[in-house]
Amino acid sequence: EGGEDADDPLVSWQQEGPDLDRLARGLRPVERYALRFREEVDPYVSLAVRTERQRMLQAQAEAAAAGPGGEDWDVEAIERQKVEDERRFMASGDLLATRVPSRRERRDGHRRLLQRERHALRAARVKRRMTGEDWERLADEGSGLPFWQHRDTGRVTWAM
Repeated sequence: EGGEDADDPLVSWQQEGPDLDRLARGLRPVERYALRFREEVDPYVSLAVRTERQRMLQAQAEAAAAGPGGEDWDVEAIERQKVEDERRFMASGDLLATRVPSRRERRDGHRRLLQRERHALRAARVKRRMTGEDWERLADEGSGLPFWQHRDTGRVTWAM
């Protein structure tokens, strides 16, 4: 019967103290899952711990509201100072102001760029057609015979 007590996890726990890994190994899979769930997903937090955490958060919020040095900030005075600094910088030329284009203006600019590119491609195609450069003379790799290929359409002809 003494050997039976040595194998019992409860007896060894009472003799050696709490060994959580060993205790977890002695649990069934569903019990291990429940233990992990309580430890990681939904841990128990005592009222004392919650109260202390709440007190610390409140103290941090009060310290942040007081600002550096423990003094209150005057938001209106800060805004007035910013406006005054901006005027001074604008007058001295240190601050440059730019206007951000609207979405419609950006879209129209992109359209104009696209139209310019299309026009340039069309003009190049017309120029190639007028000068005869739209047809390119190539040689067949297998037979070595010459053929003509149109650069814009890809059309091929053997006789020109």
